[in-house]
Amino acid sequence: MERYLILTLGLMLFLSCGKENSSLGSDCAMNMRSKFKGEIRCTKKGEMESNLYKGTYENKTVYFTMTMCSNCLTAPPSFGYTCDMEKVNFEDFNVNMKDISQVYNSCTKQFTE
Repeated sequence: MERYLILTLGLMLFLSCGKENSSLGSDCAMNMRSKFKGEIRCTKKGEMESNLYKGTYENKTVYFTMTMCSNCLTAPPSFGYTCDMEKVNFEDFNVNMKDISQVYNSCTKQFTE
């Protein structure tokens, strides 16, 4: 009986660790979340949030924060970073940035990639 209890507890611990890791992003995404930690925040879900995104700019994958606010006039991001921590300044963001996708949501505190 004692063996089964230990085996069950060990299995539960193993399975719970796997669930925690599934919510983590790639190494690069986690580094970028740390890099931009002062800019990523949620004031009110769906109304005012600054999240982490990635996109393709001049054939480079870059990470940047962008504020999502339906009632605000917000400027597009002016810079981002590659996984190698190369700073990339954006010109004509709305024209030159391609394939934008959310990487980390500040309100749910979840990686989405």
